[in-house]
Parts: sequence; C-alpha cells; structure tokens
Amino acid sequence: MSRIEIRYGLLLGAVILFAMFSPVQAQSSPPCTPGIMNWIGPTEVGGMKNAPFSATGKLTVDQKLTGGNAVHGVFLSRTMRDSAGRARFETVKRCWRGPDGNFRAAWTVQVMDVVARTSLTWDIDDLEPKVVHVTHFSDANRPPPPTPEQIAQQKKQAALNQPPQSELKIEDLGTKDINGVSADGKRTTRSIPAGEEGNVRPVTTVHEIWNSKQLGQMVRTIDDDPRGSDTVFALEDIKADPRRTSIN
Repeated sequence: MSRIEIRYGLLLGAVILFAMFSPVQAQSSPPCTPGIMNWIGPTEVGGMKNAPFSATGKLTVDQKLTGGNAVHGVFLSRTMRDSAGRARFETVKRCWRGPDGNFRAAWTVQVMDVVARTSLTWDIDDLEPKVVHVTHFSDANRPPPPTPEQIAQQKKQAALNQPPQSELKIEDLGTKDINGVSADGKRTTRSIPAGEEGNVRPVTTVHEIWNSKQLGQMVRTIDDDPRGSDTVFALEDIKADPRRTSIN
C-alpha cells in the first residue's frame, strides 16, 4: 500500500466520494504507447444528472513519417459519472515498457464532485506516493460573469481565430448507433489554399464529431490532418443504466 498524504483539508464527504468510485480497471490491451502523448479523452462529463454511465476511451494516433515510416499509438482512458452528476476521469500520465516487456502506465485520476463542490486529483504511480489534492469551489471564489462588453470582445476575438467560411464545408451526418449509443454527427472539411499557412500546395483537413444526447457528451471524434497526426477517439464498452444512483 502506498502512503496517502491528504492536503488542503480533505472532508469526510470527500472521503466517502473517494471510496464510491472503483479503481483503474485492468485492460485487455496495452493502455498506452511510449513515445507519444496526446489528448486522450473527454473532460466535461460532470454535472449532468440522471444520466449515469461508464466507458473506456480509446485514442488511436497515426502519423506518417518520411521515407515510408509511420508511428501508431494507442491510449486508453476511463470515464464515469453517477446519477448525481459526479464524475471521475482516469487518464495516462506517462507510459513505459516494464522489465517484463509489457507496456505500463502511470495514471492521473480526477473526481469532480458537483454535490460537495470539490475536485479531487491524484496519481496512481508505482514510483511516487499517492497524494490527494483537493480544491473547493464556492460562490465566493467564483469569478463574476463577463460584462456585455467582455462578451462582445470574446466573440470578436473568436471570430478572428476562425478560418474563412469560404474554406469550410459543414455536413450533417445524421444519427447512428456508436457502440450501443445513439449519436448525432457533424463533419467539417477545411480546404486551405496554397500559401495561406505557408503550405506549398493546397491542404484539406477533416474533423468529424459525434455527440450523444442520452449521455450529454461526445462519443467519437475523427481528425484527419496531413500536417500532423490522424487521430480517432471513441468511447467503448459504454454502460448506461438509468437505475444507477452511484458509481461502485
């Protein structure tokens, strides 16, 4: 058992929440690929009530290199939410090959408790002691809502950061079943003319996203960009049970 050091006054309610959630589950496939680190999962699943679920996130990364070489990587993550809207995320912190030749991963765990208004974060790492960091949220330290002038400025800045509409083609992909969950899809294709971003030839990128109204969250994304890696993220092994009131 690793030593557990609690910082910032861990409350009894937070301890109960800590015990509610199951530890990282053993995976049948390697949890990660050394040498590649990337975004590996959704981060906004907390807060939605009466829509509990658990799922494994799988990110696949493919990158073409010069000379016909290529890099292929896989990262797994875990996402869970209970009926009260509390959520837990498990993502890979680092990855290496162990003495037995198998891939090993250190995990970062975050529990967002919208009921107790706390965020708990800790690492599962054989090389370091377990330290639970607790952040408390309250109306007192919540930043004030933006003024109309600030909102207008934010929209103006966002518009400047967007590519020209003439380069974008947006398609409604309809509704389909993705790993047992109904999801609505949208595909955005961008055609970048030669020279616009230093590219000698025209470049075409594709971003596809599928959202589930049942889960209130994204269940698959596909990014095809010749300037970097092609990535596919999908929630797999989705278990959604409306009768569940807690995560065990």
